[in-house]
Formats: sequence, structure tokens, C-alpha cells
Amino acid sequence: MHRSVIVPALVAGLVVASCSSAAAPTPQIVYLTPEPTPQIVYVTPEPTAASPTATPTPPAITVVRTHILATLTALQEQADAITSASDLGDVEATYEAIQAVNRLVTDELDWLNTQPASVTDVPVILLYKARLLAYQPLGRLTLTHFYDGTEVDTAREAGSAMADVLLLRPDISVIEVTP
Repeated sequence: MHRSVIVPALVAGLVVASCSSAAAPTPQIVYLTPEPTPQIVYVTPEPTAASPTATPTPPAITVVRTHILATLTALQEQADAITSASDLGDVEATYEAIQAVNRLVTDELDWLNTQPASVTDVPVILLYKARLLAYQPLGRLTLTHFYDGTEVDTAREAGSAMADVLLLRPDISVIEVTP
């Protein structure tokens, strides 16, 4: 029994000795910063539809419809310029108007490709895009062979295809806008 008491006493003695002989802990320097003072921030509420300063963002379909109608107006102006210039025999003005139409069609197709599918899946917009795609190669071919006159039939087809595009104006004008 004597031995069972000595071992724990030895262990306890070693623990006490190691604590007393251990180096004192090094003091740590702690810098205290003052608490941040609360700042008052005034938040202006978002304008609502009822407030007079509200500027509602139009739905995507409204933006697309407006854009398409503006493009159709520009295309109509250029189609009128082609007719007028060719009636007057002004070859250069006719050529420039055909170039302008081709640029408008290409730009419009590029723009339509960047619009959300929810908008471009509207049937009349799909038809509009299809008609632009039908015109595009004819317009390019007409422009390529404008001076040599070898593609007269293609020029007529291009004119007919452009007339088909322009006929979509009333259908696009009445696209219903849901709030």
C-alpha cells in the first residue's frame, strides 16, 4: 500500500514543480479601440407607381416593340428613297439607300439575337425576324450586282421581301403589353 500512495504523490509533486519552475507567462499588449459610433444613414424609399416621381421601367416587350417600330420607320424611309432615286434615275442615291437598308437589316438581326427569348418568342416578332432573314441574302446579292444589272430578278425579290417586312408594322404596333 505504501507504494500505491507514493506514485500519485510523486506525480503530483512533479506537476507542482513543473508549474513553479515554468517561466512566467509573457504579458501581451492589447490595444483597445473605441467602439465605433453609430452613424445615421437616411434611406430614400424607392419611388412607387403611386408616387408622382416614379419612373416605371417599361417591360422588355415594350422596349423591343418600340425599337422594332423605329427600325421599320427607318427601313420605310430607305425603301422610299430607293423608289424615289430609281424613279429619278439617280444610280448613286439608289445604291446608297440599298446599302442603308442592308445595314439596318444586319444591325436589326444582330440586335434581335441579344434580346431575351421571352420577347423574341412572340409570334409576330418571330415572323419579323424570319422576314428579315429572308431579305438579307437578297439585299446583299442586289448590292453586289447592282452596277452590272445581272440580278434584276433578285432585286425584284428583294423589293418584295422588304415590302413583306414593312407590312408587319400594324401587327407589331398592337403587341399587347402586360404590366
